[in-house]
Amino acid sequence: MKIMFIQTPFLNPQRGGVQKVTWNLANQFNNDGHDVFVFTHLSGERPECDFAEVMEGKGNWIDTKVMLEHWIFKIKPDIVVNQMPYEKNFNTVLVKYGSIGNSKLIACIHNSLFSFKLIVEDFVKNLLPPFLKHTIISKQLAIVILLLHKIKHRKELKIIARTHDIINVFTNANLKELSYFWEDFPKEKFRVQANPFVTDQTTVKGNEENTLLFVGRLVQKQKRVFDLPIIWAKVKKHTEFKEDWNFDILGNGPDMNYLKGLFDTETAVELHGFTNPNLFYAKSKIFIMTSAYEGFANAVLEAQSYGLVIVAYNSYGALGEVVNDGKDAVLVEEYNKDKMANEIVKLMNNKKCLDKMSLAARENSRKYQAHKIAFQWYQLFSEL
Repeated sequence: MKIMFIQTPFLNPQRGGVQKVTWNLANQFNNDGHDVFVFTHLSGERPECDFAEVMEGKGNWIDTKVMLEHWIFKIKPDIVVNQMPYEKNFNTVLVKYGSIGNSKLIACIHNSLFSFKLIVEDFVKNLLPPFLKHTIISKQLAIVILLLHKIKHRKELKIIARTHDIINVFTNANLKELSYFWEDFPKEKFRVQANPFVTDQTTVKGNEENTLLFVGRLVQKQKRVFDLPIIWAKVKKHTEFKEDWNFDILGNGPDMNYLKGLFDTETAVELHGFTNPNLFYAKSKIFIMTSAYEGFANAVLEAQSYGLVIVAYNSYGALGEVVNDGKDAVLVEEYNKDKMANEIVKLMNNKKCLDKMSLAARENSRKYQAHKIAFQWYQLFSEL
């Protein structure tokens, strides 16, 4: 079978969640004997890829559309996996190809459909002058903007449904989000399909340190990274806090320098920038996530595969389906920094509980191993 992925970013699994998903699935499909192709709008530095033929655009959409049309009609893939179904430039080519070929087109929606809904109030406050930020005007404007967003998003979802044979979302929570925008969406067109992950088998867990770990893009809008220094300060002030714990933060982004300033006097906190997280997974014990929303949160499963216990805001529905609150993770009322700090300190001081949850975390992550998720994809292919 010929399987072709298309996406905007170049194929570097260390540069983002979509790239990592494509990399893992393409590798597994190739291992299972399929011919795999990856087409990207952008080109850039990436690892050598020996399991798929990679075709890169030049970042110009006019050229990209010409190139994609050339390659898709030349390769004639049996399955096209569109990792960027909101991108109209891709869809115009797919419509043309789908109308004359036997290929099946699968769209993958990689983010929470509530990615804007969950932050609309903060979005509006940033638009307004200080004296209007906490007034009825701010609340009413948020309602109006959200309504306009709902109308626009519904239109986009209907276009995606017309263009593709199947649309994948990651959890049942995403289907509930979908119904908010499109109450009578065609259920036969939508599937729940989890993301795969692959553990770096060369990095062995051992010599764990008393380390709290954050991995993610350093941006306030989605990740709420400015909560991190507040939570850490509350952890340190807790009467039961032990001084032998450290806090490692991995990632870069537009708010990195400001975040560094907030941690300026902290000697137990280190911001490492963009780096391979596997060595840090291997030595850490607790993984903290403060995001307002995520797609599938690949980093959560990567951390669990190393036995890290997740402590996260219960801010979006998908997370509660991926992890098990109270068993292999602790989900805290959204944006409750006091509660977050208390739960972290509880785990720091209860080795028996931490060890038990660590074993459960490893077990939970195994459900999402690439070969198991690939099997689910093959079941989907057989239905088309």
